[in-house]
Amino acid sequence: MVFNSVINYMMILAAQTISSVMLTTLFTIVISSGVIISMASNSQQRWWQHNLSFLGTNLASNSWQFNFTLVFSALIMVVLIDYLFVALQANYPRSRQLTTLRVILTLTAIDLGAVGAFPNNASFHVLHDQLSKVLIYAIILLIVGIKWLLPDVTKEFLTTSYLIGATLILIDVLFQFVGYLSLTAFELIGFILAFGWILLLFQVIAQLTYEQTRIFQIKISR
Repeated sequence: MVFNSVINYMMILAAQTISSVMLTTLFTIVISSGVIISMASNSQQRWWQHNLSFLGTNLASNSWQFNFTLVFSALIMVVLIDYLFVALQANYPRSRQLTTLRVILTLTAIDLGAVGAFPNNASFHVLHDQLSKVLIYAIILLIVGIKWLLPDVTKEFLTTSYLIGATLILIDVLFQFVGYLSLTAFELIGFILAFGWILLLFQVIAQLTYEQTRIFQIKISR
C-alpha cells in the first residue's frame, strides 16, 4: 500500500508538471546525450569510417545505448505530439490539415523508433535502410507541406524550413551523385538538420497554442 501510494503520488506530481517545454527539453536531452555517449564510447572503433548506423550494430561497443536512445526518443516524441495537438485542436476543431500533420509526425516518430528497434545488422540491413529512407522522405514531405498543414505559419519559419529542405537535397546530391560527402558525413549532417527542424516545428506549434489561448478576467462591481 505504501509503495502504491508513493507511485501514485509521483505520477500525479509528474502529470501536474508536464508541459510542452518540459517534454521538448527531455526529448532534446535524451536523443542528443544518447548519440554523443554512443559516439564517445565507440571512439576506439573508429565508427566514422563506417556510418552513423554502425553505433547500433553488433560490432559497436554498448550498441544497446544507441538503439535505446532512438526507441525512447520516439516514445517521448509521440507523447509530445499528442500533448501539443490536443491543445492545438481545441482552438482549431475538425481541421483536416492538423489531423494530417499529426498523423505524419506520429508515423515519423514510430519510424524513428523502428530504426533503433531494427539495427543495421546483417539480418535487418535491408529493413534498416528502408526505414532510414522513409524517415528522410517524411521530413522532406513535412517541410514541403508545412505551409498548408500548419495554420498561421510565419514567413520566417517557412524560409527556415525551405532552407533546411534545400540543404538536405544538396547533401543528398553531394553524397549520391558527386561523391563529395562520405556516408557518415551525409548521415550526421542530415540527422542534425532534421532533428533541428523538428525542434523548431514543436516550438512553433507550442507558440501557436499559447497565442490562441485567451484568458478573460471578469471584475464584479458592487
